[in-house]
Amino acid sequence: MVKHMSRMGCEILLVVGILIALKNSFFPWIISVWYPDPLLSEKMGEWTAIIVGVGTCLIYMGLGSAAKYVHSLTLSQMVGAFGLLHSAFFLPFPPWLSQIYRDWQGLLHDMLALFLPEQMFTSTELFCLFLALFILGRMFHVRENEPKRLGDYGGGDEKNLPSSSI
Repeated sequence: MVKHMSRMGCEILLVVGILIALKNSFFPWIISVWYPDPLLSEKMGEWTAIIVGVGTCLIYMGLGSAAKYVHSLTLSQMVGAFGLLHSAFFLPFPPWLSQIYRDWQGLLHDMLALFLPEQMFTSTELFCLFLALFILGRMFHVRENEPKRLGDYGGGDEKNLPSSSI
């Protein structure tokens, strides 16, 4: 079971790491190229924060679903793996790691700050929000009814195809 938990941990780190890299590097660069006007660029930055926040919610629900249905983790194992990875919210950081910590929190906090500007979310509140989304994902199981094959046109038997006679 430790193997499944470690795979889940690697999946979380990879997906969240890619999302942080997109949010902090790629999206601002694209916005600066497409929208050189500072006011418009700022507005697009706000929209990006909303899109990334909603995407973060969906990603954490997807990771929760994967933990249950792909990695076969029980609820206690899921919460344990999640707690180990997110314990960073409660540990003191050296200066070079504190930026990663702020970026991870910013995935959800930046969107919430746009809608609730007077509310400052603590590390504990953000941890609980991430955990709630992760556990909520256990309720969703995405699967195909029938596997698709290459060249499958979705029709029926070949004998039901119309014949062409000239």
